[in-house]
Formats: sequence, C-alpha cells, structure tokens
Amino acid sequence: MTEFVKKRATQMRQIGAEYGRDLAAALLLAVEQDPADLAVERRMTAIVLREIGAAVQRLREASLPELFVAIYERACRESCRAELLAAIAQRQADAGAAPAGRAAA
Repeated sequence: MTEFVKKRATQMRQIGAEYGRDLAAALLLAVEQDPADLAVERRMTAIVLREIGAAVQRLREASLPELFVAIYERACRESCRAELLAAIAQRQADAGAAPAGRAAA
C-alpha cells in the first residue's frame, strides 16, 4: 500500500469508529430513559443501523473507493458494537453489585 492509501485508510477507520461510538451513545441514551421499553430499544437499534447504511451510501455516492467505504463501515459497526457490549457488561456488573434483597435496575 502506498503511504497515501495507508493514511486515508487510517482516517476512514478513525472517522467510522467515532461515528459508531456516537451512534451507540445515542442509542444508550434513548434506552436509559426507559430501560424496560423494548419497543424504544428496537426502534433506536433500527435507526442506528439505518444511519450506518445511509453514511455508507453517501460515501459510495461520493465515488469513494470501495476499500475505504468498507474500512469505514467496518470501523463504524465494530465501535458501535463494542460500546454497546461495554455498556451491557457495566449494567450487569452494576446489577451484580446491588445490595442483597434489592432488585437491580
């Protein structure tokens, strides 16, 4: 790979990862409003997936080489997934640390 391609690939990875984290944060914020409302969770998840798809489509329409589009999409999805898994793990840890006799949230 040329130096230019390496730099651009790194930029696309960083931009995609940042957007994925932002989308995960938005999803988590919406779900925290009412953690028991599965409909909100499903709707927000669908919105996140659509947003990723729309961002990828915009990159394709801008005639960005497919390599860079794929790098962006993968970074976006992976960072979003990682943020969500970390939040789930934290919730489970918090629930496990709840005092005995008290229901965990």
